[in-house]
Amino acid sequence: MKKAVLALFLMLMSLTLGNNLEKYESKKVFEQGMKYLVAQDYKAYRQDPEMLIFMEMASNENEFKAMSGYSKKNKYEVTKVSESKNKSTLNVKVNYVSYDNLSDDEFVSAFLESLNDLGISPDSINNKNAILIYEKLYEKYGHKGVLKTKNIKVTMDKIDGLWKANYDKNLDLISTLSVFPTKFFNVMMR
Repeated sequence: MKKAVLALFLMLMSLTLGNNLEKYESKKVFEQGMKYLVAQDYKAYRQDPEMLIFMEMASNENEFKAMSGYSKKNKYEVTKVSESKNKSTLNVKVNYVSYDNLSDDEFVSAFLESLNDLGISPDSINNKNAILIYEKLYEKYGHKGVLKTKNIKVTMDKIDGLWKANYDKNLDLISTLSVFPTKFFNVMMR
């Protein structure tokens, strides 16, 4: 009987602790923004007043779609929030597809092959064709990706009453969940 009561107590405590995260405004804004990005719903994103500042770099539909082309295998979960009046830090557990097992030469070769298949030159890569490139790369080399998990700190600032995920401060999250795998950022953006 004691074990059953202890198990019930522990379950209720975990639910209580989990629900405490729901009280944070920055977490709600972060999750709403991520929901729009994953769904690639630009119209709803632009109509939501909280999103006007959330990721200001997505100022048009092409930029938004390039940012929102996350692999459907990539998942995130906010595990902890430290929020003050104008600053917030979210601990985010990310499950993502990694191509770190490919050598740099293998990855560059696969990337260039994908560009060639699509008839896109390296000089003409833009937000509009980024998703096509990723889809081709994933189609041909997705089986070589490995699921990994890491914890990332996301920082947010409250500006004029609205929460913003500062792009420059959150490159780790963006590159991990991005349309291009982290390997792309490590190899191609040097």
